[in-house]
Amino acid sequence: MQVGQWRFCVFYVAIVSLIVHLAPPASAGPAQNDAATEELMQVFNDICLRKFPDDAKIAIYAEERHFTPLSRDMVAKMLGKDPGVGWIQKGGFGGYVITIEQPPFHTCAIRKQFAQSPDIHERFAGTLETWRTSRPGAKIAERPGQSAAVGGIVSQVYPFEMSVSSNRSESLMAIITPRGDITEVRLVRAIGGL
Repeated sequence: MQVGQWRFCVFYVAIVSLIVHLAPPASAGPAQNDAATEELMQVFNDICLRKFPDDAKIAIYAEERHFTPLSRDMVAKMLGKDPGVGWIQKGGFGGYVITIEQPPFHTCAIRKQFAQSPDIHERFAGTLETWRTSRPGAKIAERPGQSAAVGGIVSQVYPFEMSVSSNRSESLMAIITPRGDITEVRLVRAIGGL
């Protein structure tokens, strides 16, 4: 086997492993979907709302909880040419992919796959509102929801903007993307604009 073929095989095995780790249970019913959505909100709250933008704190948290680091190739597949790091966290309802895109666009994102399309919008808004109350002077404004097509796949986007002070705002969004039999949900907190 040539070096190029070997690298492709390693990359292919890594992608298949990632998909298996993230795959939602095939028989997930509404009650299980609700519990999985709650867990997703908790993961987003713990990492992207409470620890981000302190990248060192997130790295320590990931190491202490034995998250699986993503390879550079996997991070590049998700972030493109932007620098960053990532991990896989196993939860009670499948896996979560955590990525931190490093400046100039400093972004924390959590990705999760569901067997059925979850009710994300209201839960995400509630999670953000609870978090906002812990930040003196912070204001959150919901922007109109929108549909965005990327690579021929239409996603529903629920954007929010939080102003922390007169000179700094943050973008927060929930992105719901149907992919055949599964739905991918991505929750994002970005500092520096999107």
